[in-house]
Amino acid sequence: MSGRPPIQAKSIRDLARKVGRSESAVRKWLRRGNWPFSLSPPWVVRDVKAWMRIHLSPDPAKAYRDRAAAAEAGTGEFHRLSTDQRASVAYKMERTLWVRQRREHEAGKFHDTEKCRQRRLRQIHAVKSALLALPRSVARRLVGCKAREIERVLTEAVTGICEEFASDASS
Repeated sequence: MSGRPPIQAKSIRDLARKVGRSESAVRKWLRRGNWPFSLSPPWVVRDVKAWMRIHLSPDPAKAYRDRAAAAEAGTGEFHRLSTDQRASVAYKMERTLWVRQRREHEAGKFHDTEKCRQRRLRQIHAVKSALLALPRSVARRLVGCKAREIERVLTEAVTGICEEFASDASS
């Protein structure tokens, strides 16, 4: 080994760039139970790459994506493939995407957007109604109060409405 210090990454963005992955992938690694390094930088790039080789499986669709990109660019071996071979590569790419989408659906990553929209509209109308009813609900408490007390009461009331909305939104 030479006397030079190892290359280090000083941020998630820097590490992602140096190991050729996305920042979101690196953030996911930090949450993994088998991440053996510090949760904060710096990280030794050589060690992270070794960990990647051992613990991360290669992307099975990468070869197909590379071939498709080469085909679109008119470079590489893809443009020399027969029509049947090109169709086979295209089929495998589509199948890979379909399998990924099915897996994500089974994992609950998709939802009914119309139901979601309807729920949001109900929440928005409830908040609107609560805000419009605010003057009636706090008016008696504010009679004769000083500006600072009025501000505190109104802030409390609006905060309560917002917290109720936030708790409904998370469910």
